[in-house]
Amino acid sequence: MVKSEHSEKRKQNWSVCFAPKNMKKELLSQDEISHYQEVYIENIKRLNNENVGLTDKFTYARKNKTSFLHFLFDDMTLSLVNVMKFLIIVFLCALTTTHIFAPILSGKVPFALAFNFRRSISSNQSFGSESSAASSRADPSFAQNVTVIIHSETTVQNTTEATVGEFLKSKKITIGYGEGVYPSTDTAIGDGAVIAVDKIEYRSESATEKLAHAEQRVDEPTLRKGQENVVSAGEDGLSSSTYIVKQVAGHEISRSPFTTTVLKEPVARVIQIGTADVFTNGISVTVASGDVKQFALNQLRAKGMGNEQFTCLDRLWQKESGWRVDAGNTFSGAYGIPQAMPGWKMAEFGSDWRDNPEVQIRWGISYIARRYGTPCVAWSHFVAKNWY
Repeated sequence: MVKSEHSEKRKQNWSVCFAPKNMKKELLSQDEISHYQEVYIENIKRLNNENVGLTDKFTYARKNKTSFLHFLFDDMTLSLVNVMKFLIIVFLCALTTTHIFAPILSGKVPFALAFNFRRSISSNQSFGSESSAASSRADPSFAQNVTVIIHSETTVQNTTEATVGEFLKSKKITIGYGEGVYPSTDTAIGDGAVIAVDKIEYRSESATEKLAHAEQRVDEPTLRKGQENVVSAGEDGLSSSTYIVKQVAGHEISRSPFTTTVLKEPVARVIQIGTADVFTNGISVTVASGDVKQFALNQLRAKGMGNEQFTCLDRLWQKESGWRVDAGNTFSGAYGIPQAMPGWKMAEFGSDWRDNPEVQIRWGISYIARRYGTPCVAWSHFVAKNWY
């Protein structure tokens, strides 16, 4: 009787536990109880599968409450969050070991994990001027006093930075749009230096400048090798230039040319260089009888000039006209053997200047004598200027 009552009571408990909530609290049959038991177990299994990760996490937390890793990682699974935490821990350990917190903040170490080699150099070691300078800058005893002008506000500051750019970066001074810095950012800082940051201003400046003359050396066959003859001493020219000057706080930082006007052309220095192996006053000149060149040679001799001057005259007029009496230049108006410009100037020695070679030669030699003195000087000028 006792066993029967106990079984009946147990059956009632199972009925109440596994029966659906919307069912009345009444006794169930054995088959119904078995069915609801199976459904309940299946639901528990499904929930366990869905939350297995969360279950493991809670299990790990309970087992490792006193572990140091418990404060760093929620679990030991290979997840993106845990990998990032691990990398951050390694990075911080490396920074602490190599003592480079300060260089990173000041921007002096380009690679974060590089050793601070400068600190390992003793005061009596030398590794070149750059290493020595960098080492001395790191020492506060080498600090420099600089005057800083920021938008007309002047202060005196102390710094161990080596260049203007490093100083501005260490002070977090930025250069805005339309602003500039004096001197340039790569300028080394010395004691008492002035650093200015302000708006860029522009002004124009004019200056007269010298144009240096060139030197031309021409071969001269009428001179012996080793001899030189200065035909033209040369003279410097002048030009007027206008510059656009860019300045910061009254200090010039750059200038660029705007216009340039030549006031006076420079005159080249012309030097004849002898090329003859043997020099004699009686240079052999062969001219056909009755040739216009023979008439020119006679005219030169009448003026006391020798064969060497005829050699220069021959080269000059060969270049100018080829010794043609009717040679004309339609562009410049030059005419005849000496290329008189204009041609009618030669009427001074004869009205038939257009076709008479003797009139043209007499005028040409007279012109050379008045302007240059000798044909060789005229030839040197032609070589330098391409005209005479």
